[in-house]
Amino acid sequence: MQHLYWQFQGLLSLNTGRWESPTVASTLNAPGNATRPNSFAIPLQNTLGTTGRNVIQGPGVVNLDGALHRQFRIREGMDLALRVESFNFSNTPHFNN
Repeated sequence: MQHLYWQFQGLLSLNTGRWESPTVASTLNAPGNATRPNSFAIPLQNTLGTTGRNVIQGPGVVNLDGALHRQFRIREGMDLALRVESFNFSNTPHFNN
């Protein structure tokens, strides 16, 4: 005899956010370098600033996908499958940095 029961499947993804460096617009004469602020204040002209790299962490991602399904016996050798799937089941927004 075959046991017919409800089954739930889920996929949970948890990711941390990307690290970012704050920058400010300036007239730095150093190609390839971005001007970082002095403790989140605008630095003097032609200086790099004192704030370290990658000191701000962006938002992470939390995502849950789910599926619920069951097979129903119609008669010998014939089953009916009911399947309900939901992507982003928790309806969690994913923001950019």
